[in-house]
Amino acid sequence: MFFSANAEDTFVWGGTIGTLILLVAYLLTTIGAIRLIFVQRKMAVPAWQIVIPLAAIVLLGYTLYRNVIPYPPSGSAAHWLPVVSGGWLLAGILAVLAAPATARRMGVKLGEMEGIAAAKAAPAQPAADGVLLEGGAG
Repeated sequence: MFFSANAEDTFVWGGTIGTLILLVAYLLTTIGAIRLIFVQRKMAVPAWQIVIPLAAIVLLGYTLYRNVIPYPPSGSAAHWLPVVSGGWLLAGILAVLAAPATARRMGVKLGEMEGIAAAKAAPAQPAADGVLLEGGAG
């Protein structure tokens, strides 16, 4: 076995690393929702409802904190789990920063696959009589 681990250890390690990464993903998603709804005002939502995502940020932050603090003791396998989680998060951030156009295309494609992408306007095309029509309808 790797690092003299049994199957249960391996399962716990993967679960812990995945949980830490998901908590960060949920935190970033909540921050993005606040930006979209309350800063950019893409949806009509009463301002008082910002308390809901703010409460979610507090809850997620506390949960993330309690999963890392107290930090696992040195010498135990658990000592490296937050480091590995941080490494994977850093790798994802560096990948997006290194190839932003690719990351943007992947995001658009994922949105299209899930049916949540904004509808793209079709380019204007000339009608039979030569008049330019918007949206490609002829």
